[in-house]
Amino acid sequence: MLGPAPVRCSQRCWWCECLKCPKGNRTPVSVLQDNLWRGGSTHCLQHRNQRHGLSRDGTYCSYQSMLSRCGYIGRRPSLYYLSVPVCRRWVLRFENFYADMGRRPKGKSIGRIDQSKGYYKQNCEWQTYAEQSRNRRDNVWVRYRGRRMILNDVAALAGVNAQALKRYMRTMTMMAAVAEAQKNKRKGSR
Repeated sequence: MLGPAPVRCSQRCWWCECLKCPKGNRTPVSVLQDNLWRGGSTHCLQHRNQRHGLSRDGTYCSYQSMLSRCGYIGRRPSLYYLSVPVCRRWVLRFENFYADMGRRPKGKSIGRIDQSKGYYKQNCEWQTYAEQSRNRRDNVWVRYRGRRMILNDVAALAGVNAQALKRYMRTMTMMAAVAEAQKNKRKGSR
């Protein structure tokens, strides 16, 4: 590090010399990025992502988004991710994340199996949007035909609108709400 640089995005930045540029290109690097890129191995933007050659790959985008959501790079953590830790190996190097998770399959993104735990190899998998939507905190879980299900799944199974079913559930049991929603759906389709 060569000294303080102008402040960017309310983070303290330092001028660093790129170790790969023949001219010793000076680039501002935030303190957080400097920790992430492990101190001495700072590089200019042109060389920073040349470590693995996957900077434009979907896997790297998922990795960066995960770190950003949890506040490890770039911004404050999202409200729902304030206390979600990320495996230290993954924070230090993308290559570790890639070795554990592999390439991101098309149409999927990183998801946690148990939402009460952090991002680490045993608790993460590549999930579709539909799979991830089942892990939301605001899902309404109900018992229907002896099974614990999300309200949207019950509505799809019964062939009714989820919002209408939710409205009927305020004053009725689950089975009665489904029957009422189906009855009113038939009335509306005539």
